[in-house]
Amino acid sequence: MDDTHVSDQTLTDMVRHLRPSWRVVDVDRIEEGANDAALVEVTTPTGTRRVVLKTVTSSHPLAETRTPESESVCTDWPTG
Repeated sequence: MDDTHVSDQTLTDMVRHLRPSWRVVDVDRIEEGANDAALVEVTTPTGTRRVVLKTVTSSHPLAETRTPESESVCTDWPTG
């Protein structure tokens, strides 16, 4: 992991902030793409889910135009 990646602990904290009832079980980095992204396995009140968490750090050139809603996105990932 280099300085442009968000740490696993920070990803865990982001999930806790976005979905307080979810608990991170595993983090698998997605290397493709322009932003830092991870496939995150979580436990939820309704069961286990795999979600994609895509982040942009404050050092990103677009950071100055971000709104709080766009700082992180947690999207359901089909588990088949």
